[in-house]
Amino acid sequence: MKKVKVAFMGSRPLGARCLEYLSNQNNVDVVGVVTTKEEETRWWANRGTVVNKAKELRIPIVDEPEFLKQEIDVLLSVLSDNIISESLLSHPKLGCINCLHLAELPRYRGCNSIAHAIMNARDDNYWIHGVSMIYMDSGIDTGPIITKRTCAIYENDTGLDLYLRIEEIAFKLFCEMLPKILKSKKRLPSQKQGESKYYYKRNSLANKEVNLSWSEDKIYDFVRALQFPPHEPAYISAGGRKIYLSIK
Repeated sequence: MKKVKVAFMGSRPLGARCLEYLSNQNNVDVVGVVTTKEEETRWWANRGTVVNKAKELRIPIVDEPEFLKQEIDVLLSVLSDNIISESLLSHPKLGCINCLHLAELPRYRGCNSIAHAIMNARDDNYWIHGVSMIYMDSGIDTGPIITKRTCAIYENDTGLDLYLRIEEIAFKLFCEMLPKILKSKKRLPSQKQGESKYYYKRNSLANKEVNLSWSEDKIYDFVRALQFPPHEPAYISAGGRKIYLSIK
């Protein structure tokens, strides 16, 4: 049996789970892994890292240019911090796939979508979040959508609650779709310009101070959206000190 040559890019516990599942497929040869080399110092390190999983599975950890030297059928990305070069985007025969963008596209592009989905749910009357699988292009989360799954946002969800729920949905989606995306590249319509409702940058949660002039609902939603240990939670300032807030 000819194996499908897969390049893998990823991080976090979800990336580690997907890498292990991928490597256990009899028809797959994972030729290398690109990951965040500082993973062992990140907040998720005690739940599992791609760095450690790749070492455990004896899969080479490489830099992105190494993939260009190899014949690759498909590149799979799971929560990778890397911006893929134009040359690598066009290199794999079956394309490059962002397997698990932890948001419903095209509604949320960019970063920190889980916290923002909680903050926006009440005003938008849209109590749904999701995960999307897309072909990658040169834009940020703008490629053709392969599939997506959604779940409810509950009024007592914290950021961590919703993240863990989405993480499980995402892993199941990866396992379900893997046989299909390893077979052929589908011709899918691109996302249209202007379809996205929200785009947030990596630093979009930098200001975690509660404004006491906000409504009670807005404060409540802001506090629970930012409740995601070990990250700094929402706070109020008093006497030059921060007073941290939580809902439970």
